[in-house]
Amino acid sequence: MSFATDCLVKSNWAVFWGCIIMIGTGMAMWFNDVVLFLFPAFPMSLFNAIKEAHAHEALLAFLTIIIWHMYNIHLRANRFPWTWLWVHGRMKKEEHLAEHPGETTLEKL
Repeated sequence: MSFATDCLVKSNWAVFWGCIIMIGTGMAMWFNDVVLFLFPAFPMSLFNAIKEAHAHEALLAFLTIIIWHMYNIHLRANRFPWTWLWVHGRMKKEEHLAEHPGETTLEKL
């Protein structure tokens, strides 16, 4: 397995566990009465930890999306400083084949 594939697999796990943390802590904060009913010995100070985990995971997800977007759209070598694609929505055939190698729709043109 190459380094890029290994990183992609690890990032998929990060997305999975991030979703679990966000959904679990979000539901616990949203339905805190149900949590206290199901777990009567649940200390209220643990809700502060749940809020912190939720906030930190949200910040991590936000920064990850911003950094990936900044690199893939603005800072990548073949797109720096920017591309006209967002203005007119058209892409050259060579650029499309390089960016989307799995698609075969343009190979017939």
